[in-house]
Amino acid sequence: MSGEFESTLEIAAHAKNGGMPDRYESIEDLSNSRVAIQSGNNSSQDISLRFQEATRKLLRQRLIAASFTLASLILVVFALVLVFDQPTTRQTIFRTVSLIATFSIYTVLRRFESASSSFLRLMEIMLLVIPMTEASLDLVFESQRLLAAGKFGEIATLHAIMGTAVAVFITVYGIFIPAKWYRTAIITGCMALLPTVIAAFHVASVPDLASAGIPNYATTALLLMIAGVATIGSRIVNTTRKQVESARQFGQYQLKEQIGQGGMGVVYRAEHRMLKRPAAIKLIRSESAFNEDAIQRFESEVQLSATLSHWNTVQIYDYGRTSNGDFYYVMEHLNGESLKQRIKNVGQLTQEATTKIIHQLCDGLAEAHQRGMVHRDLKPANIFLAETAGQNDIVKILDFGLAVETTNTSYKNQGLCGSPPYMSPEQILASPVDNRSDIYAIGCIIYECLTGNLLFDGNNVEEIIQKHLTTNPNLSQVEEGTSRIRTAIERCTKKDSTCRFASVRDLKEFLQD
Repeated sequence: MSGEFESTLEIAAHAKNGGMPDRYESIEDLSNSRVAIQSGNNSSQDISLRFQEATRKLLRQRLIAASFTLASLILVVFALVLVFDQPTTRQTIFRTVSLIATFSIYTVLRRFESASSSFLRLMEIMLLVIPMTEASLDLVFESQRLLAAGKFGEIATLHAIMGTAVAVFITVYGIFIPAKWYRTAIITGCMALLPTVIAAFHVASVPDLASAGIPNYATTALLLMIAGVATIGSRIVNTTRKQVESARQFGQYQLKEQIGQGGMGVVYRAEHRMLKRPAAIKLIRSESAFNEDAIQRFESEVQLSATLSHWNTVQIYDYGRTSNGDFYYVMEHLNGESLKQRIKNVGQLTQEATTKIIHQLCDGLAEAHQRGMVHRDLKPANIFLAETAGQNDIVKILDFGLAVETTNTSYKNQGLCGSPPYMSPEQILASPVDNRSDIYAIGCIIYECLTGNLLFDGNNVEEIIQKHLTTNPNLSQVEEGTSRIRTAIERCTKKDSTCRFASVRDLKEFLQD
C-alpha cells in the first residue's frame, strides 16, 4: 500500500495467502487466535456491508408497499371486470392466481422482518413476473380471439396498451426499488423487450399482422430509452443514499475508500466535508469488540492518546460512536509507508537509517512516557515513515489503541495485550508495565531493521512467547562494526526490566554518543 496511509492496525490479511496472516503479530492473533481461525478473519466488515443492511431494510419496506399496492390493483380490476364485463374462465383463473400470489408475498414480507437480501430479491422477481406473466398471457389469448375475428387493428391497440403498461413498470421499478445499476439495467431491459418478443411471436404465426404495424419498433426504442433513464436514475439514487449513509454515521467526514484492515477494525481514507481536509478514520465494529466494555475502553484510550501533540505521534482529530454502536476515531492522513513495508521492500536498513528512525521514535515516545502512558504495541507496522512538508521518513507513531497510564491498574484485567514478536516478558506475564516495556519492543525493532528478521521467531505463538521469557538474543546476524547498537539491543531486551535503559531519552543519548 505504498504511497497511502497504512492501517493503524497490523494488516491481518494478505492477498497472496487468501487473507490469513503470514505470522502472528497482533494481539488479536494471540488472545483470539482460535476465534480468528473459526471466523476466517471476518470480525471486521467493510462499510459497504452496513450500507447493504440499510438497503435490505429499505427493500423490504418498498416490497411490502409494492405487493400491497399490486394486490389491491388486481382486486379492483377483478371487481370492475366482474361488474361491467363478462370475464372468461381463463381470465378469472389468471387474476385469481395473481391475487393470491401477490397477497401471499405481502403476508410473508410483513411476517419475516429479518428476511435475507437474497430472499427479498427473490420476492422482487416474483412481484415483477406475476403481473408481466398475467399481462402477457392475456395479450396472447386476447390477440388470438381478435385474430380469429379478423380485427387486426384492435390487436395493434392491445400491443400499444401493453407497451404503455411496461413503460410505467420500468419507471416505477427504477425509482422505487433500490438496486445496483447493472441489476436495474438487466431487469428493465428485459421488460422493455417483452412486448416486442410477444409481437414477433404473433407475426411469426400470422405474417399478415405485419401490415397492422406489429411489432412497433418505435415503441421498442422508446421502452429501451426509458429503461436507460431508469438505470441512470437508479444509480444516482443509490449513490446519493450511500453518501447520506456515510455522512450520517461519521459526522462531517466523508468516507472515500478502505486503506487498511485488521483483526478488529478497518481504516478508511476520508475527507472533511467542509474543510476538505484529508483524514483517516479507524472504525471498530461493536460486534468485533467482544462487549460494550471493550468499546468503552477504546473510547477512553483514544481520549488519552488525543492529548499527545508531538509531531512524531499521529494526531487525533475527532472520535465518536455511530447510531449502530460502532466506535470510530479520525486521525491525520499520511503519505508514505510503514516501517514494516520498508523492511519488506529493502530487506534490511543501514545503521544510519535505523538510528535516524529510532531517534524520532524515542522523541515521540518521550512525551507519552512523561505523561505516564505506555504504548504496549510498538512494532514496525505501527511506525509510519511519512512524507511531510517536503521531508521524507518523518516518523509517526500509530495506534495507541492499547496504551495505558502506568497509574491505571484496571488494565491488569484485560488479559494478554501486545504483539507476540515484540512483547516484553512482563507483558507476557500480565504484570504491571511501564515505559521499559516499550523500550524492550524498541530493541526488537532495531534488530529487525538491521537484519530483516524477528529477534525471536517460531512456528507458533507459544514458541515465540517462550523465547521472550527464557532465551537470550542471538545478535550474530547484526553486522560487524555496530558494537554500540548491539549493546543497545542487548540492554533494551533484558529480561529484567530494571536492567534496561531507564528511559527512551537515555536510549537516544546512548545511540548518539
